[in-house]
Amino acid sequence: MTLTVAINIQDYIFLASDQRLTIECAPETNLPPKTYIDHYKKIKYWEYGAITVSGDVMLMHYLFLILQAYAKRNCWDF
Repeated sequence: MTLTVAINIQDYIFLASDQRLTIECAPETNLPPKTYIDHYKKIKYWEYGAITVSGDVMLMHYLFLILQAYAKRNCWDF
């Protein structure tokens, strides 16, 4: 379970997330059924802000790559 918190405070946003990553592997991979990684950063910072997700951290990475490419292609300027 992932906990993500976002709070809008006047001109700022407070963004927080837990730091435990759980990886579940299928039996045919011959890897441990469950692996826990503590202190994993579930918040991805970039020049336009930050991204955090609840659930699949690979989704966060994919979304970051898409947004980064889109921002570069469309010359985002905030």
